[in-house]
Amino acid sequence: MRVFVFAIGGTGSRVLTSLVMQLAAGARPKDSSGKPIHDLSIVPIIIDPHEDNSGLQQLSELLSDYRKMHQRIYGDEVKDEGFFNVKIETLKDISPDSGVADKFFFKMQSVTDSRFDIFIGLNDMDNFNTKANKLFAKMLFSKEELETEMKEGFYGSPNIGCIALNEFKESDDFKAFRSAYNKGDRLFFIGSIFGGTGASGLPLFISSIRDLQNINNEDTGRSDCSKAPIGALIVMPYFRIAQDDNSSINQNDFIIKTRSALRYYDTSLNKYINKIYYIADPKGTADFVNDPGNINNQQSNKYHIVEFAGALSIFDFCAEEDIDVAEDTLGRMVAQGSSSARCKAYRLRTEDGSINFEGLADQTNQLIMFPFMKLYILRNFMTKELPSMLDKGFAKDQKPRLDRSIYDNRDLKDFFAKYDQWLKEIKDHGTNAHNLDLFTVVGNDYTHVFHDKPGTKKGVFSRKSVNAKDIKLALDKASQKRGDMENMEKRWFTIANDAIQDVLINNYDYETLL
Repeated sequence: MRVFVFAIGGTGSRVLTSLVMQLAAGARPKDSSGKPIHDLSIVPIIIDPHEDNSGLQQLSELLSDYRKMHQRIYGDEVKDEGFFNVKIETLKDISPDSGVADKFFFKMQSVTDSRFDIFIGLNDMDNFNTKANKLFAKMLFSKEELETEMKEGFYGSPNIGCIALNEFKESDDFKAFRSAYNKGDRLFFIGSIFGGTGASGLPLFISSIRDLQNINNEDTGRSDCSKAPIGALIVMPYFRIAQDDNSSINQNDFIIKTRSALRYYDTSLNKYINKIYYIADPKGTADFVNDPGNINNQQSNKYHIVEFAGALSIFDFCAEEDIDVAEDTLGRMVAQGSSSARCKAYRLRTEDGSINFEGLADQTNQLIMFPFMKLYILRNFMTKELPSMLDKGFAKDQKPRLDRSIYDNRDLKDFFAKYDQWLKEIKDHGTNAHNLDLFTVVGNDYTHVFHDKPGTKKGVFSRKSVNAKDIKLALDKASQKRGDMENMEKRWFTIANDAIQDVLINNYDYETLL
């Protein structure tokens, strides 16, 4: 199964970041029988005119690090378990001859290189036949909106975005997407509805794709993407921004924009979507800096549990079986069986400010708890313990032998650095906000690494701590069981997955949460 994930605007990209963390841990959608979905690949498509924003650049690097790690470990092999096991692809990977760049962004050059008034040709509307259009445009848009530098986004103005983003339908990247689409592929869209880029782009892209008719045989020779199963994550307000009289973004507008968007979705858009997911956080956060992204090309919002939970909607969408679409009376593609999408909302088990595994819903823990425990132990063990163990049994007795390049790997080090930052930010929103705080800092003692799940290994007279020695012994056992493999990365991540899983099963009472 291939899923094209359209991450629209800042919120879309931040949800995509959480998805990458979940996939790196080895989380994978499961079918109705509980088995991992086989041969899954994700094609992230980032849609945001503000490509120079540091957050988007970090996401692009994160995706590249993940893709390289997957290739180093698995190559072309299909795996249903293990770290980095789901394939992440670009449009270039799927359509090598398409001419598009090997990156994760949808290219929108005329938007990113232009001011809004120039983009719509306002200054060319001075002759007799178009002067009325110019006056009309000035009535519709304020001076500030007309002078918006769109390379920095749409400053929370969906009325600008819905015009500017129409360019995507004629772009080479969109043509490449149409060419890459095959019957059986799925489309998933992520965006907020209280800002600018997501609020304008999400309905525009979905309705435009559904309205495409009879194009595949003439233009692409592939299946018609207008009939693709479509899912959408609708992100409602979940953070607050500081008041700034010099900024065009106003916190008080968030709820008004959300209500208007929901009304429109209910009457005009939901019928195009097979499954729609809603998420919000009424608690919000401490006030973020009111920065649309034009301050040193960065937006400093911390990662949030809403983005983490929102990413899980993609797992649910993949698990849905027999999704199809039908035509309405006008011949447009609509979700089959209903005039509106099937809707879901995300809820926590607890409303406490600090959320650990016990505060997450059962369905969430069934997907991510075990993988996230394994990734956290892996990250700590590789950076703190592994360098001193390369002369031990699991590292030297089998072929190929482990060496320091396994933890000096630049792609992996870069990934772990971003992982550490993500974990730090997602649990640091203050006492009155929801903080996802799953782990404690460890040295070589893993007994209390999980806040709510102390180690339970029993000694002769009392309980013993769980430490690096337990992991080393499990690695020796897994190494003997797995035997030789063709490359060092594959061997290490395979035996590490087996060993850490064995340590968790033998030493932690995690099953009480499932």
